[in-house]
Amino acid sequence: MSHTLAYCTAPDGYTLIVHASTPDLATAGSGDVLTGILGTVLAAANLPATPTNKDVVALGHRLTDLAAAGALIHAHAGALAAHEGTVSAVDLLQELPRAGRDLGL
Repeated sequence: MSHTLAYCTAPDGYTLIVHASTPDLATAGSGDVLTGILGTVLAAANLPATPTNKDVVALGHRLTDLAAAGALIHAHAGALAAHEGTVSAVDLLQELPRAGRDLGL
């Protein structure tokens, strides 16, 4: 399987690279699924509503970590869906529970 990379970068240059992505995710609606995953991950993260100035860099790193986690979940769901054939957004949604279980979530 060919892999693509997802780069998650904070304003200060802190970067995480997710190596698990698949070109099968280049399909209509896949980005919408990723947006939903990221929204869910962020909502569950219990981030401070108003960080202090000294916490801004740490918050940027935390957000980058969460974005990478979302990208990993999305990529794993895509890899699972790709085993069934052509990937659609519905296929991704259907594979999210199994992807979460596989990743220990």
